[in-house]
Amino acid sequence: MKQLKGSIYPIFASRSVWMFVFLLGLVMTISPITYAAALAQVVPYTGNGTDTFHFQEAYITTPDPSISAGQWAAAPNGVTNWSNIFIESGPIKECGLFSCTRRPYASWQTSGGSSGFVKLSNNLTAGGWYQYKAYNYGGNNWTAVFCSGNGCSTIANANLGVGSLPYVASGGEGSSTSVHFGSITSKWNRAYKNGSYTYWCYTAVVNNVSGTVSTCNTSDYSWTVSY
Repeated sequence: MKQLKGSIYPIFASRSVWMFVFLLGLVMTISPITYAAALAQVVPYTGNGTDTFHFQEAYITTPDPSISAGQWAAAPNGVTNWSNIFIESGPIKECGLFSCTRRPYASWQTSGGSSGFVKLSNNLTAGGWYQYKAYNYGGNNWTAVFCSGNGCSTIANANLGVGSLPYVASGGEGSSTSVHFGSITSKWNRAYKNGSYTYWCYTAVVNNVSGTVSTCNTSDYSWTVSY
């Protein structure tokens, strides 16, 4: 959730993703690949730039688009300054040469510029609902959490260098503008904003492709992004 310098859209500028190639039964780990300004993004968000957010959670469907080897589709959900600091968690589908996986992931970037990407080993059901959280648990320390019917698990912890951030977001993303992530629904979006918990509807949308987003349903604070 990082602003692309020079862009009219405050979009995620990069993400490092570990890609695994399966060849002759062997697993070869390739260096992290950084995806820059070519991401497909349809990401509803809220915040006025001076709000203080410490927490974001939502129930999100697991994307399962038809994608090729080396591509991924994800549903980022988290807290950001839309510039250079963020933490997010959500489901991600990645494809190698012979198979694809759907796993919970976390990604972040600190005020010092360091970044991280972690996946859990949980296999997610295509289209299945799971809960994802990103929140501050004291000082400048943040955590990303995945919850299913079996309970909750920490995906990663990170010191972002700040104790609060001015925006929360939940949407869809593909590894390039040619990668269609399908339809992703996010519901029961809840944040800790300016000292209290509140459910929220989006007030703006990052959309750098021909994607769509449904009107926010105030009965369950849900919307669907599609591309």
